[in-house]
Amino acid sequence: MSVKKITSDELKRFVKEKFRPEKMAFTVVADIDEKKMEKQVLKMAEEFFHDTMTPDRTDNGQNSAGIPKAEPFEKTLNKRNHQANCIIGGLAPSLYQERERLATVLLCNILGGPFANSKLNIELRERHGLSYNVEASYTPYSDCGIVAIYFSSDHCHTEQCVELINEEIHKLRTEAITPRRLAVAKRQFIAQM
Repeated sequence: MSVKKITSDELKRFVKEKFRPEKMAFTVVADIDEKKMEKQVLKMAEEFFHDTMTPDRTDNGQNSAGIPKAEPFEKTLNKRNHQANCIIGGLAPSLYQERERLATVLLCNILGGPFANSKLNIELRERHGLSYNVEASYTPYSDCGIVAIYFSSDHCHTEQCVELINEEIHKLRTEAITPRRLAVAKRQFIAQM
């Protein structure tokens, strides 16, 4: 079958059949006892996906149970290295929320996109020299999306990085983006695509 001949209905059917939690594979990469951790990882996966295992999907690709509710959480793993790798994230618009989806992509580019002029890169890396790498990403799914901010830094700078990220998010929520900044972000976004 050629890609040109694939219909929208065929793609929807494929997603409905294949992209289900019970057909997913989980991988754990860590310095742990394999036998001991296997049961623990399986239990965590079953608890997390239990409610999404059985409901059928509706015609628009959304889970019949609606958008999943996710509680914020923090998980800290102490490793034997000098660097902290952190992710801050939350739910975002789904693949089917086109206006919100495009705005989220543009916002992620402004905040921590692949360019040196992103707000978080300027603030954490250039101005304060706290982070080796910082980026914002958005992944849309059929029923919801995920937006995430990733950064790495020395352990002693983690809290300061989180504070600066929260300040930048607060500024985006309370202060208008200048027309010039918005135009630059749109041009960069178009160039990326």
